[in-house]
Amino acid sequence: MKKRIFNFLTALCLCLTLLPTVAAAKETAGTATEVKTSDELVGALADPNVTTIKLMGEITVNATENVKELTIDRPITLVNGTHAPSLSLRPPLTIAKGGALTLKGRVFFYPCDSVTVNGSLTVGAGCEVTFEGDQSFLTINQGGTVTTVRTTNAEAAESGLLSLGKNVALTVDGTLVNNGGLSVSDMENLKKAASIGGDLILNGVTVDKDYTLDNGNAKWDFDTPVTENLTLTAKWEKIHTSAPSAPRYDVAVSDGARGSVTVSPKSASKGSTVTVTVTPDKGYALETLTVTDKNGSALDLTDRGNGKYTFTMPSSPVTVAATFMDDNTMLNFFVDVPAGAYYYDAVLWAAEGGIVTGTDAVHFSPNASARTTSLRASRSRRCSTASPRRRAWTRRRAAWPREFADFELVSS
Repeated sequence: MKKRIFNFLTALCLCLTLLPTVAAAKETAGTATEVKTSDELVGALADPNVTTIKLMGEITVNATENVKELTIDRPITLVNGTHAPSLSLRPPLTIAKGGALTLKGRVFFYPCDSVTVNGSLTVGAGCEVTFEGDQSFLTINQGGTVTTVRTTNAEAAESGLLSLGKNVALTVDGTLVNNGGLSVSDMENLKKAASIGGDLILNGVTVDKDYTLDNGNAKWDFDTPVTENLTLTAKWEKIHTSAPSAPRYDVAVSDGARGSVTVSPKSASKGSTVTVTVTPDKGYALETLTVTDKNGSALDLTDRGNGKYTFTMPSSPVTVAATFMDDNTMLNFFVDVPAGAYYYDAVLWAAEGGIVTGTDAVHFSPNASARTTSLRASRSRRCSTASPRRRAWTRRRAAWPREFADFELVSS
């Protein structure tokens, strides 16, 4: 019996001893996670316990109200979970000081907006980080580091590659270490890449005739065969030309019937403010007003009052469309005053001001005769809101119709 108790206590002690080890193992295993969707990726980046994210396919993270920008404030490693996974990131990304993003195992990363590096970004062997479009740019602030890694495996595909598309802005106040490869597509980034060194890839770069490649003091003839190792030094000369103007996009108008729409200006560059002026025909009112880009997405409109609206021009043509409907304001007073009548505005003004009340609750009877009492009532209503001097003046003239022989019946 004693032996059984002894064995039981020994087993219990062993279990208690192993519990911290098991817990630590579970915690360590919990730092890696697999993601298949953008929501899972955003959640993994927000989870402070996750340090390794395995991409299980092609993932695109769009900018939304809930995901306006992403921040990496700790070491994060993106690894390959399937055949050549890719990650397209549309909101801006900031790698904070103390944060680190490392790509391993053929991961393809496509930032569509800005990437700001205050910590570190490492492009591992076989991985690529590709910037494309006018809105994407890479900023390496002081203290930040971006590194491309050279492959050490002879069978590996390529070294890590950082690719900068045409017009992608590169700002290096920190450190860019090009141990792998750096691809550039314009002269501005070629100048910066040349000072950084390492393997350079010229992707569609057009060298202007005012720039020369110089070998020592002599211009190199590229038709000459190269039979030994050769170093060419680029010598740059500034071209004094005016800056190209920003592209402009047309603003088309579809105003339909019963009103008109004008825009100013009729073409604008991205970020410009465009004013839309809406003028309904008499008796009609604006029903809908929309501005859509080339993809059919609606733009935000700001009501400036008095029929004027403004919007910010995107980087595409837009279409302004308006529809108009019957102005039913008069129906709040009378049903027998047509919108096209020459006295429409005057009757509406008088009815809204309480100056006239009509022949009954819903009729104005524009073709009926007006008696002296009607004229006096109208003048009295106007006088009630006037100054004391004007009210006295109006009362003195209330008897004027009696000066006429037919004062009992005054035509409307």
